[in-house]
Amino acid sequence: MKRINLITPKRYFPIPIPLQKKVIAVLFIIFFAINVIKYYFSYTELKNETNNIAILESDIAKLKQTLAKKRVLDEKVSSIENEFANIKLDYDILKKNIIIKDIMVNLSELTPPNTWITSLNFSYDGEKKLNIDGKSYNKDEVFTFLKNLSAIGRNQELNWLNRENEKGYFIFEITVEFL
Repeated sequence: MKRINLITPKRYFPIPIPLQKKVIAVLFIIFFAINVIKYYFSYTELKNETNNIAILESDIAKLKQTLAKKRVLDEKVSSIENEFANIKLDYDILKKNIIIKDIMVNLSELTPPNTWITSLNFSYDGEKKLNIDGKSYNKDEVFTFLKNLSAIGRNQELNWLNRENEKGYFIFEITVEFL
């Protein structure tokens, strides 16, 4: 015997099938519309970010050019500083030579007769110092020489030491410190 079921099976949804199809179609359209809107906003955001990346890349290129120019300028500045240091060194040497020239010219004019300079030593290490060794027939000429040296007109300090030689010469050592 066959069993015949006269009771219709229970549905899971109490909505009829044509209405279910319409609901599914509406939900599909809503889902599709939401995804299209998401895609549109993602696309515009991606486009904006791409533009921002392009702007940043151009800024980076400009910064690299500026950095290259700065390196070139730094090299020029360092070379100019080296040249300036050399010029300053040359100026210091020239200044020393001028001082030596002035001293030599002045010494020839300031040295009295019968007074001879036997040794001259000029040092320029931080302080300018001139050591003069010489000899004369008498002390008066040495004092005249000291007086003439003090009248040069520069800030200076004179120190002197004397001693007699057995040949009758008066030997002197004078140290001139320029202040």
